[in-house]
Order: sequence, then structure tokens, then C-alpha cells
Amino acid sequence: MPAPYTLLNRWTSLVAMPGGPELFSAEVARMAPYTGSIAPRIRALGPGHAVVSMDDAPALRNHLGAIHAVALANLGEVACCLAFLSGQPDGTRACLAGLAIAVHRRAQGPITARCRCAPVPRGSVSEIEARIEDEDGSLLALVTARWDLAGLGDS
Repeated sequence: MPAPYTLLNRWTSLVAMPGGPELFSAEVARMAPYTGSIAPRIRALGPGHAVVSMDDAPALRNHLGAIHAVALANLGEVACCLAFLSGQPDGTRACLAGLAIAVHRRAQGPITARCRCAPVPRGSVSEIEARIEDEDGSLLALVTARWDLAGLGDS
């Protein structure tokens, strides 16, 4: 009997195949169209861990020529989401209850979000942080995603 669909099962089944990480990234972008607007590329995924990158593009830039803070927040949110959900038991549902970004410096060029987190019990709210870095690993921004594990309105 095949394993049930989970983020980690799907990632594991695709990551070793040629083009597998790109296919997984495209699936994530299709499941969450707004997230797809930044063309995220999932680089690594494990229980409570995700690395996601995006390229610089004119459509993502602000009037000052830097990558817009909302595009950085979008990247951080998808990294937090993947890390958080991949570390939870199968069937866990969560709802994003808040999102914040602290920009430390201008962002240009390829950008990477890194997130690590521990599992949390159902019925709790957890704040997960992603570090947004440039190619040199310099800190550009910190994104904090607040997840409601019960789901908003759930009891």
C-alpha cells in the first residue's frame, strides 16, 4: 500500500529524480498561487527544516530597485510553512494567523530563506522564524509567521 500523501513523502519521492525538486516547487506554487508569484525553489526539506530560494526579477522590485519587502515576506512565509508542516504529524492542519517582517538591508540578487522549528502540540499557536539571506549568507530580513495549529475557528 503506498504511503499517504504528505509534504515529506512527496519531496522524498521527487528529490532524487532529475527535475524532481523543480517539479515539487511547481506543485507548491500551484497549490498556493500567491506564493507562486515569487517562483520559489525548494532546495531542502526535512522534519522542521526548509530552505527555499527565489531569483531577483523586475516584477519583484520596488521603486528603489530592491526586492520588495512583501516578496521577501512571501519567501519567508513559504519557508516557515514548509518547515512547520513537515515537522508535524500527518494530517495536521494549520492556519496562518499572523506574518511580520523586519528588513535589515536592501535585497538584490538571488535570495534564500532558511527555517528550522520544532513540532508543537495541537491546539497551540507557534511563532516560526525564517532568516532571509543573500548569496553570501548575509542577513537581509527576518520573517516571523504565527501558526494556529487548531485552525482559526476550529475547536
